[in-house]
Order: sequence, then C-alpha cells, then structure tokens
Amino acid sequence: MHQRHFLEKFSCNWVFISTTLWSTDWKERYSIRFPSTRNDLLTKLVHEIFNQVGLRQAELMAGLQFDEKQVTTSANRSEHMTNFKAIWKGLERKFMDSLGASECAFYESLHRQEQKDKFRIVRGS
Repeated sequence: MHQRHFLEKFSCNWVFISTTLWSTDWKERYSIRFPSTRNDLLTKLVHEIFNQVGLRQAELMAGLQFDEKQVTTSANRSEHMTNFKAIWKGLERKFMDSLGASECAFYESLHRQEQKDKFRIVRGS
C-alpha cells in the first residue's frame, strides 16, 4: 500500500516533457527522412523509449515522429499510431512475462496507467 501512495505523488506536464524529449534526445536518431524507413524507425523508437517514458508520452512522441516526417509515406498517421500501439503491446507482454508472481500481482493491482508506467520504468531500469 505504501508503494502505491509513493507512485501517486508525481505528476507533470506530459506534452511539454514529450515534446522536449523528442526534440532533444530522439529526433536526430528516429526522424523519418528517407522512403521506406517509417516502420523500422518507429519500431526502434518504441524499443528505445519503452523503459524510459510512460505510454502517454510515448504516444505523443510517435505522433511527433510522424507529423515531422520529411518524406511521403504509404502509411497515414492513423496507421502509424496503430503500428505504435501494436509494438507497445508486444513490449508490454514481454515485460509482463519477465515479472515474478508477486510483481505481477502488484502491477495488476495498479489502476491508473501512470502508476503502471512508473512501475515499469523503475523495474525496467
């Protein structure tokens, strides 16, 4: 119970943080600049950020990645975000499989996405 209270203490402006992280940390490596690279770069981005940011922040960054692309892609923004969700869900399944029984039970007891994000980030680092 004490752990859950600790996780609920923190909040911040996710849009600002996501935009800043994208611009300063990942834009150079994961921007879509060449044809036929969108899906590969999205996959690499999601794998990079999975244990570093929450779902909401990751969604914002994937959206920025698409919105700031420098080439035409066959996928539209909706398809890009659907791909993002599929990659994220796959990493979540892998993460859940890595947890012990007590960790899994604790994780499942968390009700808010932000709480689950914080647990995943701390556990994954």
